[in-house]
Amino acid sequence: MSESPSPSQQPIDFNPGFMDELDYDDDPSSFGESIEAPCRASSPAFSTDDEQDGGSIGQEDEDTDPEHDTDPEDEHTEDDPADVEDIAHDPLFMTRETTLESSSTDVDNEDLPPAFRDHPAIRHSYIRAFVNGAFHGVTHAASAINLEGNYKLFKGAEKLGLTYLGLNDFAMTIRTVEKRIGVSTECLIEYFFLCDGCWKPHTADELAALTSANCSEDDCDGTIYSVSRKRAVQPNGKEKRKPKLMLPYVSPERALQRACLQPGKVEQWQEWRRPADAPGQRSPSQLRGYDAFDDANAPLENIWDGWGWRAIQAGLERRRNRDGAIRDVDVHELDQQFVALENGLVVQINIDWFQAVKHANHSTGAMYAAVCNNPRGIRFLCEETWLLMMFPGPQEPSQRQFNNVLKIATTNFKKLYNGVDLKVHGSPERQRFNVALDHDVSDLPASRKTSGLLACTSKKFMCSGCKVSFNSLTISATYDPEKCEPRDPFHILKYGIIAVCRIVGTA
Repeated sequence: MSESPSPSQQPIDFNPGFMDELDYDDDPSSFGESIEAPCRASSPAFSTDDEQDGGSIGQEDEDTDPEHDTDPEDEHTEDDPADVEDIAHDPLFMTRETTLESSSTDVDNEDLPPAFRDHPAIRHSYIRAFVNGAFHGVTHAASAINLEGNYKLFKGAEKLGLTYLGLNDFAMTIRTVEKRIGVSTECLIEYFFLCDGCWKPHTADELAALTSANCSEDDCDGTIYSVSRKRAVQPNGKEKRKPKLMLPYVSPERALQRACLQPGKVEQWQEWRRPADAPGQRSPSQLRGYDAFDDANAPLENIWDGWGWRAIQAGLERRRNRDGAIRDVDVHELDQQFVALENGLVVQINIDWFQAVKHANHSTGAMYAAVCNNPRGIRFLCEETWLLMMFPGPQEPSQRQFNNVLKIATTNFKKLYNGVDLKVHGSPERQRFNVALDHDVSDLPASRKTSGLLACTSKKFMCSGCKVSFNSLTISATYDPEKCEPRDPFHILKYGIIAVCRIVGTA
């Protein structure tokens, strides 16, 4: 009599007679790396059209107000059905109505995913359905058919005397399956709805509470949503509001928490440490240039070989004195090297725009981050990258629009710099994590926009490091380092804050 095949060798529709005897591994780490990693690296695809079983917010009605309800994305959707089909078949596709429902979802990292309370055979069915959709191109509709078939198979097996815990609440759609096995991105992604003029962000609750579609900013004539004429009122008496612009956002704290739950990830962030880099009280390095190296001829093999790695300081707060000068002050006098903290993580961001669709001029932007504490060989892999924010198109934002949405991320990064307590895989107690957003590695135009500086083609502000003007580049004396006059970054920051205060009327 031959032995039963291992679970990994079982076909999708296997014989219920031996399903109850399968020896499944109940440890979530047994499949966590193979499933969670690609899910972390993925982002939801968006379309202005609803999925077949979705709501009506994203659908175009025949009797709509063209002035308010038509936008370039809707027109492009009609012209390029191939693009729409590709997006709708994405396993992480979400309709606009779904984004409104999921924007306020809280993250629960305390318990195992619900599927681990179900029978192993049911959990196996869920995992197979997700893998088929994520990696083998199986559509939502086909997955639903397969899930229904497995459900009927289990029900038939129950008539033979077998019992399957969780069958009464069996998942029938991919969206439900993702929630059951703990790979749904809905708990990670928050959706902000933007004014199409100034890009002032609004949460789903704020959008529902608005009394007017017009932007509340005094100098902005933009709108936040439109209302369909044909189906302007839902059965509950509320308006059917269609947001003008959406911005999906994953807070770095949520991304960090999800990474901390990966087996061995926190320990991997500590592999860079040498004997002299053990966590503890240590002053930030004050050495600069060649003085920071024991051997000036030794090659620099990684980011932590540079002097700047150990010069990052913890406990700083940005203060403004009476004359408007800006300084970063160690208010608690910690005198603490940042990477000498127990879990001091250094993060870099990159922002860029790209062509997201075919056959149209539509520029979409993205902000993503990488943890520099990761080993060099995996630091920039997709599964190690945090996709934090997607900027809507079709054009790149103005400086005002960009500033309005960047406030969302800067607020979260400030919180992480001061420290948060997170749950760690294999640890009964939460651990303290501090994150320093140390550098922006975007290209020159994007990094200038992120810093709030003028473009590199500016006549008098070509360089952010010195006062060389653009029209002096053809003069040989310009390249004499003795004549180079450096800029004070805090001086630039001072007048940047003054300008903002004047705009909002608080100067």
